[in-house]
Amino acid sequence: MEGGPGHRVEVGGNVTGSVVVGDHNIVVTAERSHVSVVQQGRRPEVRRREEVRLLPRRVRNPVGRGRELDAVTRALAESGAVQVYGPSGTGKSTLLRMCAHEAQTGRGGLAFVDAAGQDPGDVLQEVFAACYDAPGYRPTGAELRRLMAGVGATLVLDDLDCPREAIDTLLDTVPDSPVLLSSTRRTLWGNGDAMALEGLAHSDALALLSRALGHPLDEAEQALADELVLATSGNPHRLLLATAEGRLARPSELPDLLSRIVATLEPTERAVLSVLELAGPTGVDTGLIPAVTAPGADAASAGERLERLGLVVPTERGVRLAPGLDGGAAEAVAPPSGAELAAIADRLVHWVTAPDRSPDEAASAEGLVSRTVDALDRAGTGGTAGAAEAAVRLARGAA
Repeated sequence: MEGGPGHRVEVGGNVTGSVVVGDHNIVVTAERSHVSVVQQGRRPEVRRREEVRLLPRRVRNPVGRGRELDAVTRALAESGAVQVYGPSGTGKSTLLRMCAHEAQTGRGGLAFVDAAGQDPGDVLQEVFAACYDAPGYRPTGAELRRLMAGVGATLVLDDLDCPREAIDTLLDTVPDSPVLLSSTRRTLWGNGDAMALEGLAHSDALALLSRALGHPLDEAEQALADELVLATSGNPHRLLLATAEGRLARPSELPDLLSRIVATLEPTERAVLSVLELAGPTGVDTGLIPAVTAPGADAASAGERLERLGLVVPTERGVRLAPGLDGGAAEAVAPPSGAELAAIADRLVHWVTAPDRSPDEAASAEGLVSRTVDALDRAGTGGTAGAAEAAVRLARGAA
């Protein structure tokens, strides 16, 4: 396709959605497709930032993990690449945030990237944007390796689940940067240290339960807490869920605990949870949640209660479903119907096309927009009237 003088767009593979071509943007909804964009003479000036400083929010009063923090910090200084891996809910994100603030005084600066649900290439683009001032520019793989050579900033990449080959490519692209990453399974072999993160130590787990309840454990609670720590293997998230009803759940209640908690939710809380399920691992910007729920609903208060219940967790820009929760929540909360999806799409169109909406703000909704379009496409294929038209409106509005 020719997009005008000096522009050429090449699409190889099968495009299942719309391709929108403009002077500055290529928007594609596709699977198994490769898109190359050539814009002659349009590359912006690329300037290395004098200071790389992209820190996460500070963890308030973390329980335990002092020994793990020391071990990871030491390994990062010695090997230059460390992976922390373990089951969902073990506190990997908490540990990485602690490490980020511990390592921020190091030479070269630090960049923290929430990589949940992102492609490794997009994660590297965020790393590039943290180290260089070049708005709107995405370098090729070879050029990115050239630009990142000599950049000594520490990179903390949280929740980066990708194959071993992708990890090796990422490390090759940032050869002079210490890299700390987390994932649910080990994918770092031979190029650094990998550390399995297990549950909290028994005493730390008891302290977490006590703090969640808001009072010291009495004699009866102490015995039950001991059983819970054994039943959950000290998994912090599962322990917090065990206190969501204002008391300690019994180990026998754990399998049905999530569905019982979800059953107590108000309609607005269910709507927020449903939107977060739709958004997937990238979550939703805090300011966007009220815009995509029903008018008049107090989505902000609903989100806060969901966080207190342990059903959602904060991200750098908003909130997402708690780790490992999507399957269980899906059983208790029905996914949006075709009509509900169309309503969400219309609200998203209104939000992204608002006159004062900046491109960066609109881009922050990319995960929810693309997954809503995909869901509408499936609904249209299943015979839901108007679903395909709603998908087109949303794709065009976002583009």
